[in-house]
Amino acid sequence: MRSVVPAKDSLTISQLSRYELQIARGVSLDAYSAFEQILMEVFAHLIGANMKLGGIVFFRLTNSGLRQKILEDLIDAKFGKQYDQYWHGTPKQAGLFGLIRQLEQRRNEIVHWKAVGLTSKMEFGLVAPNIWSGRKGSSIFIDDVYEFIAKADCLRHYAGNFNWWTVRRKEDEPLPEKFVPWRDIFSRPPSYPPSQDHPLFPVWKAPQNRRLSLRPKL
Repeated sequence: MRSVVPAKDSLTISQLSRYELQIARGVSLDAYSAFEQILMEVFAHLIGANMKLGGIVFFRLTNSGLRQKILEDLIDAKFGKQYDQYWHGTPKQAGLFGLIRQLEQRRNEIVHWKAVGLTSKMEFGLVAPNIWSGRKGSSIFIDDVYEFIAKADCLRHYAGNFNWWTVRRKEDEPLPEKFVPWRDIFSRPPSYPPSQDHPLFPVWKAPQNRRLSLRPKL
């Protein structure tokens, strides 16, 4: 005999899912903002400006496509082809710019898509904003939002460590042990998701535990 979820329990599950999705969206925007700050630092160092002046220019560039094209041109002008695979990738694997474009697309969906209760999964999720079109499309669930958070954190470290390695590190400065693997990482496309032996694996895995730690108590 099929079990039926009591109405009260069904409402509790639905309400909990709604709160969790709201929390996840807030955390995701904070993670994206942190990533964006590091990208601004890369930009500022490439043009030889301090954070104040670099930030004025960078955050006026509200078109993410234009912003990325400027970064591409600056990196190519400063480093030539030295870090081509890292930033531009190969025919078989996306570089950091490709991963950033994926992140930007998902960020736009998380911001603009509509939160609705999806009875098929007993969970709130995000769907494309034109919900009255009658067309079925993909949905973004809470775990997908936390995957975005993990990706934003990883890309922030990928960009920030590159910035330190190429601009902020002094040539005669002893290389910290934790940065030794990055000598090789910067010579190839950045892997995502990172493998278990990758320096960024703990960064990527951390958001998977946040859902439980941030879960509201009804």
